[in-house]
Amino acid sequence: MALDGAKLVRLTDGPFTHRSPRWSPDGRRIVFLSDRVGPLHVCVINRDGSGFRPYEQTNPVLGSGGEAAIDWSPDGKQIAFIGNDHREICVVDTTTGDIQTLLNGAAAEDYSHHNGLCWSRADGDILFNSQSPADAGIQDVFRLDLDSGDVSQITF
Repeated sequence: MALDGAKLVRLTDGPFTHRSPRWSPDGRRIVFLSDRVGPLHVCVINRDGSGFRPYEQTNPVLGSGGEAAIDWSPDGKQIAFIGNDHREICVVDTTTGDIQTLLNGAAAEDYSHHNGLCWSRADGDILFNSQSPADAGIQDVFRLDLDSGDVSQITF
């Protein structure tokens, strides 16, 4: 819809859960999570509501506040998400639907429960937060370098 509330367009309907929408970098598509085709999947739809596409074999999870950990790559060709019961950071190719696991398991000792993420528009790396399963009160921010695969802890 427009800023003044005009031109409201409904993009999804039915008795399904559609949550955590994110605009693509070019503003033409929206990624979100949906249970329209079964358990939650990463899905994309065009800005006018056409072209609904669920990505099979995605297993995204919701954060503690019910938000999804999903984000577009800067070029809009991939979508990052946290899956496998908060243990993996994955990307899905928006053209082929192929899924690649970027991180499987702990980011550092005792940090194996990943929650939020965002894809850097500056350097193409992924920032994410992770916590110790033994103490949900301890969460820190990590950086995943997509060129090397290295994980570095940003906050302590």
